[in-house]
Amino acid sequence: MGRNMYWQTQFDSHIAAGRGGSPALLCGDIELNYRQLKLAIQARQKALTVNIQSGQVCALALQPSLTSVISYLACMDAGIPLLLLDKQQTDSVNDRLMDLYRVAWLLDVTAGEDKAIAPKEAPVRKDLALLLATSGSTGAPKAVMLSRKNIVSNACSIAEYLPMRTNDIAITCLPLHYSFGLSVLNSHLWLGACVLLSDEAMLSRTFWQHVIKYRVNSLSGVPFSYQMLKNLRIEGMDLPDLRYLTQAGGKLPHTLVTHFTALAKDKGWSFYIMYGQTEATARIAYLPPEHLESHGDCIGKAIPGGELFLKDEQGLRITSSELAGELYYRGDNVMLGYAACYQDLHGIDCCNELATGDIAELTPSGLYRISGRKRRFIKVRGKRLSLDHIETLLAASVGSNVWALGKDEELQLAYEQAEDIQVLTNFAMDQLGLHPSLFKLKHVAELPRLSNGKPDYQALSTLMEYQ
Repeated sequence: MGRNMYWQTQFDSHIAAGRGGSPALLCGDIELNYRQLKLAIQARQKALTVNIQSGQVCALALQPSLTSVISYLACMDAGIPLLLLDKQQTDSVNDRLMDLYRVAWLLDVTAGEDKAIAPKEAPVRKDLALLLATSGSTGAPKAVMLSRKNIVSNACSIAEYLPMRTNDIAITCLPLHYSFGLSVLNSHLWLGACVLLSDEAMLSRTFWQHVIKYRVNSLSGVPFSYQMLKNLRIEGMDLPDLRYLTQAGGKLPHTLVTHFTALAKDKGWSFYIMYGQTEATARIAYLPPEHLESHGDCIGKAIPGGELFLKDEQGLRITSSELAGELYYRGDNVMLGYAACYQDLHGIDCCNELATGDIAELTPSGLYRISGRKRRFIKVRGKRLSLDHIETLLAASVGSNVWALGKDEELQLAYEQAEDIQVLTNFAMDQLGLHPSLFKLKHVAELPRLSNGKPDYQALSTLMEYQ
């Protein structure tokens, strides 16, 4: 790829360009410029390598704090692969993940304090930098393996197609263990811009006080974020420094596309609808703002350095426009592969291309439009849920027939036994961590089936929507 792969070397280039005194991270009343951040990474790396070997898997609940972000950057430079944990997830789920991947150390249990878990574990493959769980909320044991090359490539591509500037300030609107949220941090630091670390929710008055006080230039969000922004009437806020908005993490409803397209035009903002998957580090495609009014239902085109293409059911490339097929992606940001267990961390294989699982078509305008999903996944608040795995879990715990379906931002569960409603409510809220507004339950005395006995999800979807 011909690119530098280390944060400290990249920060040296920022310093050489005269930006050593420019802010890199803001957190509360503390500001770290690029010289200070480089020194902090060096100190943390030195402390880590006293006890931890390069290649030993460690775990970190990456938070929007200086200590946590410095640990993340230091591990990447030290060759210490990190399993990123969701702090909002239950301890049992995180413990299961740490056992599964034989984590040697849990970092930053308290600020700067690390805990030995299995310190004698052997190193894993040398190119592994991050492990991101893709379905932890349903208990499915699988993580995406990412390399430094993946991370740097995606950060560079994002910084190229978005109107980012070296004097920009972004704010953490999304969890940093989530690939979209992490990409905001990575792309800004790689470019030499600044990130305001905040754990405030968009609904918080403090969040908007920070946006105004620190003159934030961009906001990022999943579809649920944009519904909140609409409800908050962002158009009535005085945000003179805001220049652009980005959206990913699932398909944005047409009404919100229309609303924010018009709002961005009125305010002079740029609005970027984007498409990505954890398997591609974060970003795969984006829709240039000039196409929003005419092609707001499209994901757009591949990011710089990437390639999108379609394949038919026989695995052959589709070359004609407006013919649907499975969407594939090639680029340096495509993951190393999946890891379902510790042994998978020792492989040498790499993925050359990514089958996204989405059915799409290429429009005559050269933009890609997704028409459906090949496999049964939905995204809720940016988190991917496997409908098949949810059904497996419920079959074991409920016993009676419960079928899972849904759409982005709404899980739907249909059940035959009326008395199961409380069990299903508890499951959705406690095990999946969903707010009641994000799932729908429906009692169906006899769930519809196809002639072969399999669930008729199309008929069930109609029942869920119109009855």
